[in-house]
Amino acid sequence: MSLQHSVLLRDVLRQTGADDPVALVIAFGRATRDGLGDAYRRCTSYTRHRLAEMDAHAVGRLYRHPDWDRARALALLAGRDPDALRAERVGAHLLPGAGAELSAPALAEAVARLVPEVEQRMPPGPAREELLDAVRA
Repeated sequence: MSLQHSVLLRDVLRQTGADDPVALVIAFGRATRDGLGDAYRRCTSYTRHRLAEMDAHAVGRLYRHPDWDRARALALLAGRDPDALRAERVGAHLLPGAGAELSAPALAEAVARLVPEVEQRMPPGPAREELLDAVRA
């Protein structure tokens, strides 16, 4: 259980007590959804995009999705600019204020300029079929 989850449970226990287990579970579920739902969605979104990208690359295609392209452009920019690196890390670690930090106009413009570059990027190396052909040879 994460520290955030532990704090939510503590707060819910203080509000509802432990006498009614059903009420406790319902209140804890709501608090979790409201308090950690956005963080959960951001984490699973990254995973879904990354897996889809790997699947596409395995068959020799580029994976294209606007949100994923912006995330990759931000990662590229973070390697070049310390302010972008700080903003990217705030977002990656799901820290408070990440939304404001990541939507700053200067950062958003810099990321938008890099999107065309990352849209065409594919990792070096053979596609899956090419690799299998090489192994069979």
